[in-house]
Amino acid sequence: GQVTVVRGHDKEKMVSDRVLFVDNDAYATTSEVQSLSLVADRLDTAAVISYGDIVYKHYFIHECLSHPGDVVLVVDVECAKTDTWRDYVQAGEAFNPMQLQQAPTLVQMARAMNPDQITGEFVGLMKTTKTGSRAIQAALASVPESELATMTMPAFLTRLSQTIAVHIVYVQ
Repeated sequence: GQVTVVRGHDKEKMVSDRVLFVDNDAYATTSEVQSLSLVADRLDTAAVISYGDIVYKHYFIHECLSHPGDVVLVVDVECAKTDTWRDYVQAGEAFNPMQLQQAPTLVQMARAMNPDQITGEFVGLMKTTKTGSRAIQAALASVPESELATMTMPAFLTRLSQTIAVHIVYVQ
């Protein structure tokens, strides 16, 4: 499939003839959700969606892609729980290293949350099936234009979880 990258800051430094670039020229005043909405029309099949400023271990992508869910988030269970800039996750089932077959789903995400509710931090990596991509398209279309620019990814994914199961893959 085609790789699509939403560019913002220093966009001229990202150059490739094998990638479709979409520019978010308002990157300084908008959120990740606004950037995602710019490529909503391209979400017509399975996809891997990643923040552009993260580095993750190779097995994160494997764990994510091998999960059968339509929308799957990678969540780090070893995170500080007192920051206000992290994408905190509360899942229906906390990580249990003694249980190999867990099936947690998203309850809510927020940048501020009671530490007792936090089951991990969204690392900025998710995958969708065609069904999941269509659910994201519909959820983006349901957000009023006036809210798109400032809606946080935690707020958007919490909203999405009200219409489709958002599965969690825990990593350490």
